[in-house]
Amino acid sequence: MPIKSMLLVASGGAVGALLRYLMTSGISSWMGRDFPYGTITVNIAGSFLIGIFTTVLCQNAMEPQLKLLLITGLLGGFTTFSTFSLDTINLIASGCWLKTFFYIAGSLILSLTATFAGIAMGSAIKAG
Repeated sequence: MPIKSMLLVASGGAVGALLRYLMTSGISSWMGRDFPYGTITVNIAGSFLIGIFTTVLCQNAMEPQLKLLLITGLLGGFTTFSTFSLDTINLIASGCWLKTFFYIAGSLILSLTATFAGIAMGSAIKAG
C-alpha cells in the first residue's frame, strides 16, 4: 500500500476521531450519561454522511484518494461499532433491559434510515 494512501487514511481518521470525541462529549454533557446518546448520535450522523459521500462523490468517479480520506479515514474514525458494543454490554450489565433494547433497535433502525436519507439527499444534490 502506498505511503500516500496510508497518510490519507490516517489524516482522515485523526480528524474523525477528534470530531467523534468532541461530539460524544458534548452530547453526553448535554443529555446525560445514563444512556449512550453521544455514540448513537455519532453513528447516525456518520451513516447519513456515508450515504451522501458515496452518492455524490463515489458515483461521480470520485478520486480514490478522496474516498480514502473521507470514507475510510474520516468516517471510519468518526463512527464506532466497538463503542456501540461496549455501551450495549454496559447497559446489559447494569440490568437496563429496556434501555438496551431501545439502544440496539434505535442504533440499527436510525442508522439504516440515516444512510438511506443520505443517499436520497446525495441523489438530489447530484441531480440538481
